[in-house]
Amino acid sequence: MAEPLPAEAPRAPQAAPSPAPRRRAPAVLRLWRGEEPLARAFWDWGILGGLLVNMATSFAFWLLLSDDQILPAYLIGYGLSNAYNLLIGVGIWRSVGREVTDAGRAWRIRLVTLALLALAVVT
Repeated sequence: MAEPLPAEAPRAPQAAPSPAPRRRAPAVLRLWRGEEPLARAFWDWGILGGLLVNMATSFAFWLLLSDDQILPAYLIGYGLSNAYNLLIGVGIWRSVGREVTDAGRAWRIRLVTLALLALAVVT
């Protein structure tokens, strides 16, 4: 028969309770934080998404303007598209800072992004 352990015997460490699993943030929030991979942020969100959003809002702008709905035309045509452009600009900028270690390359990517966003805002 085994002897009982003395009262002063060290106890086995207890495992800390595991934290609740983190829910994955929505893609838009990950983009804003710069957590999206740079390629996805630039090509998917910036180029493809930017083309779709800016073309759709430009089309809606002209439709609403031709129907003499000036305020909704400007809210959609400029407000919505520029909000999206700001989102992708910040997301790409932050993704560059997180992924690119070469400072020269990071600035070139940021300058291209700024040029494309300026073009999207003006058109």
